[in-house]
Amino acid sequence: MDNNKESGTIRCSNCLETNSKNDIVCKTCGNSLVSQVSGNSDVNYQGDSAVVSRKSKSEINFTGDISNTITGFLLLGIGTLLLWIPVVGGFIGGVIDLIGVILILLNRNNFESAHGTYVILSILIWIIGFAVIVGGGFVIGLQLASQMFLPSSSSTALQSSFNGDLQELVLVAITGALITSVSYVLISLGLQDETGKLLSFVGLIAFVIVEIVIGVFLYSALPAFVSKATSSGTYNPIYLPQFQSNMQFYSALTVIPDAIFGILYLRLYAMLKNLKAQDINTA
Repeated sequence: MDNNKESGTIRCSNCLETNSKNDIVCKTCGNSLVSQVSGNSDVNYQGDSAVVSRKSKSEINFTGDISNTITGFLLLGIGTLLLWIPVVGGFIGGVIDLIGVILILLNRNNFESAHGTYVILSILIWIIGFAVIVGGGFVIGLQLASQMFLPSSSSTALQSSFNGDLQELVLVAITGALITSVSYVLISLGLQDETGKLLSFVGLIAFVIVEIVIGVFLYSALPAFVSKATSSGTYNPIYLPQFQSNMQFYSALTVIPDAIFGILYLRLYAMLKNLKAQDINTA
């Protein structure tokens, strides 16, 4: 094991990558470096609790059992990776994500206060985004329903009104989705290292780009769909399957941010698991 404290570097015993002596995990493989820097004054063990301070990076302090948090991020990673799958993925992945978030929420106080604050903010922001989607969608949905089944004075009037409501629905859905995307970052931000934080914001940018692409597609495709579906003066659902088929390709783009955030959570799961294992071995 080649550790050079004077030069401020430490070599990982797993992959031999050179790291800063202030790192607690290897920047390449994620292996815990706590045992290798046990002589560093920034690392202290107090009974069954590990208090790890890093001068140049975010701190990870835990004073209790973090097993449920570790399981929570494992479930959150798996669930997020499933979200993009059509039909069943959203439901199954959502349920798994929900269980993971509950575990993380209930055990947030076993970490430093910053993590607990980020978790609360993440959940509040997600609720706001969800409320925007559901509340706005419900109101606009009622307007659309009345136009689908009630005769209009002319097909032109129906098309104009129908298209306007659908465009409003798209704006509401995208706005709500963009709001909830912030919660994807905050849920783990308090525990991430520099690489994890960078990956978090890459995922956020990918999420925003994908939502914009989907929004542009819907805005460009809706007028043609509405024109065909309301040409008789009432709504004709026969054209809906073709529109949904065209939409599937753009919806599949959500695999990009889902994959980034899924990997992000699984990476944190591995880091915390290694940290806990090292804490047990040195207790």
